[in-house]
Amino acid sequence: MTDFIEEYRMRVRKRLSRAESEPVVRIAEALCFPSFYAETLLRVTERRDGTTFRLFSFTSNLWYSDEGKEPTRLQETVPFPEDQADQFWTSIENLNLSSIQPDTSMRDDGMSVNALYRHEENTTRFEIRCPDPHSPHSRVMDLIYSLAWSVLKSQVSIERLEQLHGYLTDELPARGIEGDVKCLRLFGSMAS
Repeated sequence: MTDFIEEYRMRVRKRLSRAESEPVVRIAEALCFPSFYAETLLRVTERRDGTTFRLFSFTSNLWYSDEGKEPTRLQETVPFPEDQADQFWTSIENLNLSSIQPDTSMRDDGMSVNALYRHEENTTRFEIRCPDPHSPHSRVMDLIYSLAWSVLKSQVSIERLEQLHGYLTDELPARGIEGDVKCLRLFGSMAS
């Protein structure tokens, strides 16, 4: 069974993740495998000319797709201001990720996340299963997820963030939407 799951994860990584073409200074990413929604990769990349946020996802969950009919890959890329990038990278550095112990807990349902942080020659990888919002493992995920909410704007990206919300936080699945008329959007378990 483990080989089958590992093959699936490699298929997701191969289809979602793309090598960065330019020299990269730093990268922080979280590849999310939610049980019931499309797999999603959240990636923050710093280059000499600035920092970008990318969301890669599928139109539907690859695990449930038929062999011959795989879902389409989606992507949104957004550069963001230097001051916001500096704050993000400082927060990531302050987590001291190399000191985080592996999450060895076994859980059957929910979501697993493969996290990666690379700065120059140093790379830290770890897996989070059913992220506990208060664990050290989840702090890096929380920083990336919070940044995603502040910079991503496409409808598909917002839908993916809403779908990940219930797996990543114990906060109410609701958000305010500004405009001529202010709205409160309920999503996830609150929407039904």
